[in-house]
Amino acid sequence: MVAEWSVRRCGLKGASSGAAVAGYALTNLAQSVAIEGLARQTSMPFKRLWQLAQQEQPVPPRRLILHGEFLQLVGDTILRENERTRQYEDIGTDLGVSVAFESWSSRS
Repeated sequence: MVAEWSVRRCGLKGASSGAAVAGYALTNLAQSVAIEGLARQTSMPFKRLWQLAQQEQPVPPRRLILHGEFLQLVGDTILRENERTRQYEDIGTDLGVSVAFESWSSRS
């Protein structure tokens, strides 16, 4: 069986602040029928895809789910931090204070 996964573009207030990630993982030993279907779907030569599939170790479905949940957690954390930084910048602008995050962070 071949599992397909993806992470879509993330953004806040219309601004892009994320990236798309997509891929395939084998959830059991490669079977030629599944690899043939994937080759058609991706327009990749079957022979090359079959060679690659034979080199890969299967990933249990539960592990794929855990990896996806972890990626979502990391992405959500980055987006929240990005939004918090924008809020601080907006507050600083409203108060007439220059937020010099870059110069402050370069001292670390």
